[in-house]
Amino acid sequence: MADALMVPADPERIVSAFLREQPELADALGDRIYTTMPKDKTYPLMVLTRWGGEVPPGGPLSVEAADVQFDVWADRKKQAQDVAQLVRAILAQRLPAGDSTGGWITGAASSAMRYAPDELVDPPRPRYVFSARLTCRSVALPAP
Repeated sequence: MADALMVPADPERIVSAFLREQPELADALGDRIYTTMPKDKTYPLMVLTRWGGEVPPGGPLSVEAADVQFDVWADRKKQAQDVAQLVRAILAQRLPAGDSTGGWITGAASSAMRYAPDELVDPPRPRYVFSARLTCRSVALPAP
C-alpha cells in the first residue's frame, strides 16, 4: 500500500476564496477578486498572482513560502488605496484560511504598498500594488 501523498497548497485559490468571504471586501469589491485579469472589467477589482516562493532547505513539501502579488485597480486613487490597505489588514489579522482538501495559509507578511498607475490604459488607471509572503501547509491525499 502506498503512503499518503502530500500535495502543495494552492495559495492563489485559497486566498482568493478566503478574501471573497470577507464582508468588508464584499462591500468594496463584490466578487471581483481574480487570479487572472478578466476580459470584461468592472472597477474596482483585484488580481492576485503567485510569482515565487520556496520550500525551506531540506524541508518537506508540506510547508512552503509562497510569494503573491496583489494588484488593486479602481476609478480613484483613494479607492484603490483603501481596498489594498483593507486586504493587507485582513491578511495580517484573520488567517488561517483554507480547508482539509486543498491546504492552508497559516500566515502572511506583507510588503509596503506602492502606487503604480496602470499606464497600459488611457488615461492611466489608479492602481496600488503590494506583495505578501504566505506560509502554506499542504494536505495529504488519501493513499490509493
